[in-house]
Amino acid sequence: MNLNTLINRLSPSRYFGEGENRAVEYTLTLTAAEYAELFHDGFPSDVERELVRVRQMHPPVHSYHEALGLLEEEVEEFREIVFLKEALRDNYEARKELVQIGQLVQRIAEDLL
Repeated sequence: MNLNTLINRLSPSRYFGEGENRAVEYTLTLTAAEYAELFHDGFPSDVERELVRVRQMHPPVHSYHEALGLLEEEVEEFREIVFLKEALRDNYEARKELVQIGQLVQRIAEDLL
């Protein structure tokens, strides 16, 4: 998303003053995905932050069987989003689940390999 795209989407929301002193306040509405693109440093960084957070709360993964169970749980949560009607899907929630899967894959690799 570039600056021109954002500027074209601005909507005047309030006007102040009169004549030469007139000012306008603008509103920009973003989807969760657009917000993430503009204000986050990307998916890999989100995965890394989530990995740090999860490591503070959970012990290391101890076996391939445990790893598989954890992965199946996270993939099932993503699957529930995938099988929703498109109009009901929430891209923000889908991205959160993918970040969870990404951190889990990284955690398993670090703990077991």
